[in-house]
Amino acid sequence: MVHHHWSAFAGPDRRLVECDAGASAEEVLRAFARSFQRFATESEQIRFARLVVAESGRLPWIADEFYRVGKGPVVAAFAGNLLLEGAPGQTPGSSVLTLRSGSDRAVFVGDMLHSPVQVLEPAWNSCFCDDLRLAAETCRAYLSRAADLRELVIPAHWPGHGAAEVRKDGDGFAITAWAAFPRG
Repeated sequence: MVHHHWSAFAGPDRRLVECDAGASAEEVLRAFARSFQRFATESEQIRFARLVVAESGRLPWIADEFYRVGKGPVVAAFAGNLLLEGAPGQTPGSSVLTLRSGSDRAVFVGDMLHSPVQVLEPAWNSCFCDDLRLAAETCRAYLSRAADLRELVIPAHWPGHGAAEVRKDGDGFAITAWAAFPRG
C-alpha cells in the first residue's frame, strides 16, 4: 500500500482505514473517504492536498474512486479556505485568489503585479490594464489587505519562485522579505 503517506492522517488508534478485514472494496473506499474527511476537517489543509496529489499521481484510482465515493466533504473543507475575487481595472477577467490555512494566508495576485517596483508604486500599471485609475486602486487595496493581514503576495510575473511579504510604509508599501519556493 502507500503507507508512507497514509501515516500522515492515521486515526487516533493509528489505523489507516477503520473497517473489518473482510470488507468489500466499496466499504474500504468509504472508510478511506471518512478518513479523508476527518483529516481535511481536523488538520492542516496543505498537507491533505499534498497527500491526495502524491497518491493520485502514483495510483490514479485513488482520485477516481474518491471522487466516485464522495468528494463533497473535502470540497466543502477546501472551499472554506479559498476566496476568489475580481480585480477591477486590471486586464479584463482578472481575479485574485486568497488561500487561508489556519492563521496563514496567501494571495495569488496573477498579473496585477508585473514587477516588484509596483509594490512601492501601486499606481504604475502595465499597458494591459483596462482602467488605469481603477487598476491602481485595486492594487493598493490588495497590498493594504496583505500588509494588514500578513498575507504572502504571490505574483505571476516576477522573476524567481516565491512570495513577497509586504508592509505599509507611509502612504505606500515596502517589501520586507522574499519567501523563496524551491524549484522542483
